[in-house]
Formats: sequence, structure tokens, C-alpha cells
Amino acid sequence: MLQSERMMILERQAKPTARDLVPSLKAIGRLNEPGVRDEAARLYIEGEMIRLMNLRAMSDQLNAKRPGPEAAAIKMIGAPHDQRLLDFAKKLQGQAGMVAGESPFPGLEASFGEATWDACFWDSPTLTLRAGSQELMRNVIGERVLGLPRELDPSAKGDWTENLRALGKAA
Repeated sequence: MLQSERMMILERQAKPTARDLVPSLKAIGRLNEPGVRDEAARLYIEGEMIRLMNLRAMSDQLNAKRPGPEAAAIKMIGAPHDQRLLDFAKKLQGQAGMVAGESPFPGLEASFGEATWDACFWDSPTLTLRAGSQELMRNVIGERVLGLPRELDPSAKGDWTENLRALGKAA
């Protein structure tokens, strides 16, 4: 169920991406700065990787395949990426980013729907918590992709399969 929820969150998010940011940085001449150019390139490449992973996962859904652990991988990589991108954009906005209604990135506000850079920036701390924390995503990937043993639960009284059998007998 959580995998389906993660896929829905990934599909429905209207948010700015590095594909939106880089042309605007070029238009205002910020890509001439080596530090800005390097970080923009890194974020752009990461963003493209995540976009392609999303397309693959959506293709699986369209072909009636059940969501697998790849949704956890996309979320685990994508949420911190989005946070870094929004932080980078906010830093580049400088003083103009502090003034309501200012758009330091020309023609960009309409490219990702109703959301604005500011709204997305202020919402960004929640990205790593929605539909499962980063730690939960690592556990899902470790158990379902890498085949690692399930993490021990000190509050559980025995193995989870024993608890499941006990529930079946009680019913």
C-alpha cells in the first residue's frame, strides 16, 4: 500500500525541477560562475536520473505491474535532491527571494503550476518524511532489493511469523 502511495505522490507533485532552473540561470547570466555552474550541472544530472526512474515506474504501472521497491528508491533519492535544489534556488535568489511577488528567475513561475519557488522551499523539509522517512526507505530497499534480514524489533515478542501464526489461531 505504501508503494502505491509513494507512486501517487511522485506522479502528482507539481514542483520546480533543475530543468526549470538551468535555463533561467543561463538567461540571467549566473551560469558564468563556476560554482553555480557545477552545482546546477550536478542537480540537473540527478534530476534527469530521477525523472527517468519515474518514467520507468509509471510505465510499469501502465502495464499493470504491481509497484515494487523501486518507488522507495525513487523517493529515497528524489526527496533529498528536491531539498538541495530548492535550497540552491533560494540561495541564488538572494535578496530578491525575500520580497513577496519578486521573481528572480524570469518566466519560471508558470512552468510548474500553482506552486511557487517560495511555497516549494517552505514545504521542502516535509519531503523526506511523507510516505515514509528516509530510514524506512533504506529498510525497504535493504530487505526487498538487497535481501538483507529484517531489522530486529525490540518491542516484538518473537519472530513476526510467530506473531502472524498466533493471530491466525486467535481468529
